[in-house]
Amino acid sequence: MAQRVANRYAAALAEATARDGASVDAASALGQLRSFAKAFGSSKDLRTVLASPAATADTKQALIGAIADRIGLAQPVRNFLFILVDNRRTGLLDEIVEALEEAVAEASGLARIEVRSAGPLDEGQRQEFISTFSSLTGKQVQPRFVVDEDLLGGSLVRVGSTLYDGSLRAQLRRLDRTLAGQA
Repeated sequence: MAQRVANRYAAALAEATARDGASVDAASALGQLRSFAKAFGSSKDLRTVLASPAATADTKQALIGAIADRIGLAQPVRNFLFILVDNRRTGLLDEIVEALEEAVAEASGLARIEVRSAGPLDEGQRQEFISTFSSLTGKQVQPRFVVDEDLLGGSLVRVGSTLYDGSLRAQLRRLDRTLAGQA
């Protein structure tokens, strides 16, 4: 549910930046939103004030305005943040950034993938994933490689909302079902 809401907000910001005469494009808005998210994530006081029902809307907007001036946010990004605060969605800021990253990548013809493996991959293995998923998606791949110590072996690859499970755990589950069917 939260990811669906984050996707809607990200799509709205991407649409606002795509309009004729917009003062910022989606990629720039993404960079600016990341900067704000970094400030938001590093300041407990900021998170508290923006989430507080005791703080007035004017106070919250003034605070966002001061931060926006300091980090150089364009007006559409400021307005977007005002809407997030008014709708009490600042808790979804990281998910919204992630969804906007996906939208920007998609608009530029890239496919973002996340590859989780039990251990670090060497350059040959990384290139194999890039090649395989580039062929599968028909797009240039923008990979993110993550070591996941919870995996026993193998890998998990996420492309958008699709998960390709080549983990050892999944292989053992398939083997178990196969053996259970033969018994």
